[in-house]
Amino acid sequence: MKIAILGTGSVATALGTRWSKAGHGVTFGSRHPESEKVLELLEECAPGTRAVTPRESVAGADVILLAVPWPAAKGTLAELGDLAGRVLIDCSNPLTADFSGIELGHSTSAAEEIARWAKGARVVKAFNSASSKVML
Repeated sequence: MKIAILGTGSVATALGTRWSKAGHGVTFGSRHPESEKVLELLEECAPGTRAVTPRESVAGADVILLAVPWPAAKGTLAELGDLAGRVLIDCSNPLTADFSGIELGHSTSAAEEIARWAKGARVVKAFNSASSKVML
């Protein structure tokens, strides 16, 4: 399976590393695909794993994992273009900047907002209730 992973944080790293070693084609979408941090991440993954811009990462992907911080979700999705019919796994939690609470969840949910921002995508909520440490 070809998997595009948007982000290079702890959840993206944990899942991307494991999926690449399990034989899936993983492409990380990063604002800085040639940064030292991203290059170190690629060294942990199976050969053939690569990093490109977010828009480039989703081209040809069977599934897309949205693993960016909540404040970056809307902008990241806006960069991607048409996602109609695409499977988008949302692992975000709408945490406040200081991690003291959530920004929404009383009248709407993060997944509902993600679905609104990624019009036509088939949004699946997953991986948001487990620490990245247990994913390793």
